[in-house]
Amino acid sequence: MRTWWIGVWLVLVSAAVAQAYEETLVENGATLSGRVVFAGERPAPAFQPVLKNQDVCGDRIPDESLVVSEEGGVANALVEVVGVSAGKPRGLAPASLDNEGCAFVPRVQALVTGQSMEIRNSDPILHDAHAWLGSRTIFNLGLPEWRRVSHEFEESGLHEINCNVLHTWMKAWVFVADHPYVVVTGRDGRFSFEDVPVGRYEVRVWHERLGEKLRPVELGEAEAEVDFAFP
Repeated sequence: MRTWWIGVWLVLVSAAVAQAYEETLVENGATLSGRVVFAGERPAPAFQPVLKNQDVCGDRIPDESLVVSEEGGVANALVEVVGVSAGKPRGLAPASLDNEGCAFVPRVQALVTGQSMEIRNSDPILHDAHAWLGSRTIFNLGLPEWRRVSHEFEESGLHEINCNVLHTWMKAWVFVADHPYVVVTGRDGRFSFEDVPVGRYEVRVWHERLGEKLRPVELGEAEAEVDFAFP
């Protein structure tokens, strides 16, 4: 079942893409950094039950849908500078998505349109990678241990990936943008952008469990910071 937040993100992405992104030389660009934090009491570690292949996966898997550090940093949040129509090169180095330890690795990542991803399986059991963009299937791949598949992402938006062979706990998110100003927070909740053209923008944060926040920011030829607190 697709989550409500996926639909919201897709609508906002479509509204934001008014024209094609232009790669250009960014002179005296700004550096924007910040942190996404969990303001409430840190949630206790949670686990998902394993229904199949317990001999390989164990009887439970850590639930990584919400990862909060001891200092309150939120990992795996997507952060986007919205409204950049021209800026630094996008970069098309191939990305990867592995099935490792009965989990998708990495769980969340940001790509650009035209970028390819190698999808592979490092576990000694059969996995599957089923990618959705909204209600549409983008690919659905059976992955024995030996198989490697390359997929090029042609459409922007938030892709949800799950495993259809009763590995119900497995999930990944791939956000594809037309520009390179999207990052994923580390385990400490921090993020950083470099070479952002001077101007007024909005910074959007999305998290699979916590939802979305949006803040305006004005960037000059200097470093700037913007922080987000959930819930």
